[in-house]
Amino acid sequence: MNTDNISLHCHLWYPEESKFLLDRLSTVFTDIINISFNKNGKHNEEIRDYAQSKFQTVNTVLVENMGNDQRGFYESQSMNEEDGKDWILYTHDKQFKDRDWVCDLVDPLLTEEAINLTNEDNNVGMIISKKRELGLVTEQDLILGKNSTPTPFEDKKATAYSLHTLGWLRILQYNLYDNYGFINKENLDVSFAAGTMFMTRKQVVDVAHGCVHVNYFDEGYMPDGKVEHAMERFYAYVSKCLEYETRSI
Repeated sequence: MNTDNISLHCHLWYPEESKFLLDRLSTVFTDIINISFNKNGKHNEEIRDYAQSKFQTVNTVLVENMGNDQRGFYESQSMNEEDGKDWILYTHDKQFKDRDWVCDLVDPLLTEEAINLTNEDNNVGMIISKKRELGLVTEQDLILGKNSTPTPFEDKKATAYSLHTLGWLRILQYNLYDNYGFINKENLDVSFAAGTMFMTRKQVVDVAHGCVHVNYFDEGYMPDGKVEHAMERFYAYVSKCLEYETRSI
């Protein structure tokens, strides 16, 4: 498989799960890997050394522990941009309990079908896992609940966090309009990979990151409600605004 046009970026934190992910990636990629680490990561050197045993070149960047993996991706792409690479494969580690989720997200991106799409299909802008594919929902859908059934009381707080995510998405959408002239807010018929691992054109990442400011990222982790959770949806939205298709495999 010809992977010469694909740049590989990862954000890593957990030592064993990082090695698990690196093992999978190195079955297809062996040349260059770009890794972002949190500055306070206790296992950064261990993970870097392991990556060096798998890849010819390992580029690293240290970032503040803010914005989960997305702050890392934002900085890694800015600091370690590779010339001549039209596509980016982005992945990150997760906790052991989410290992099946990692496999579902990453394995389809390492197939011959996915790699060939990056070389042969000019209409495709993103490639994602079919197993973890989700569609966007609107504020009204969240508030009214599925099939207009009111959200149960115990789920109201989660709904509020999801609305916060959509609020950030709206900000990014209008930033996209201000910066590039694209807006398609009412057409939310886009699919994205829940978990923010994907193959995408570098153009999509460049435009998406051009709408984000480092001060958007907050310290600490929340399952939903932060700008990084809007980002996983925003990449797919940008791809559609650029008139590309998202292919799930």
